Amino acid sequence: MKTTLLSLILATAFTSAAVAAPVTGKGDPVLTGTVTVVNFDAMGNSWVPSLTAGNLSISGIDGSISTSTTYAGSYNTRGAAYVDNAQGNTNGLRFDFANSVSAFAFNWGASDVNWTLTAYDSTGVALESTSVNAVWGSNDGDYFGLAHAGIAYAELISGGWGDYVMVDNFSFVEEAVAAVPEPGTLALFGVALAGLALGRKRKQAH
Repeated sequence: MKTTLLSLILATAFTSAAVAAPVTGKGDPVLTGTVTVVNFDAMGNSWVPSLTAGNLSISGIDGSISTSTTYAGSYNTRGAAYVDNAQGNTNGLRFDFANSVSAFAFNWGASDVNWTLTAYDSTGVALESTSVNAVWGSNDGDYFGLAHAGIAYAELISGGWGDYVMVDNFSFVEEAVAAVPEPGTLALFGVALAGLALGRKRKQAH
């Protein structure tokens, strides 16, 4: 009985709300909960090493990236502006999240070769990977992403040299921060431990 009570108190005090999301690979991840969408529309035209919008930062792995309005509405872009790899200036894109996410996905356009998308945790361990297929001139809303608990960043690497690609409507779900036990819960936990210790002493005395 005492062991059961202690187990219940421990579970209540220290259970995390984070649950692993299903891995969907290519296609639409199951983006559940509060979804943030970054559309880049307010960024106009720029050529930069990286850019940050709230929880999301995007950078070129071996070169620059750009925001552009040139092909807005084409190649699976939506709205007034999008991000591209500076017309092929970099063969890799990196997506960093200030707070870990459980899923992310984006509109993907203009690719002529397959790219590889890999999600990592905060220690650099690869969590999941998928092929992001060539979509050429498609404007059908091609959409790629990954879902997994604890994603800190992801890398998108080209399978060829100088491929000019576009990313838009980048969506992600931030993971809930585990609740810190309230002082009252911790006090109850301490009382339970003291009770167990007292019970053991009484048994030993008999």
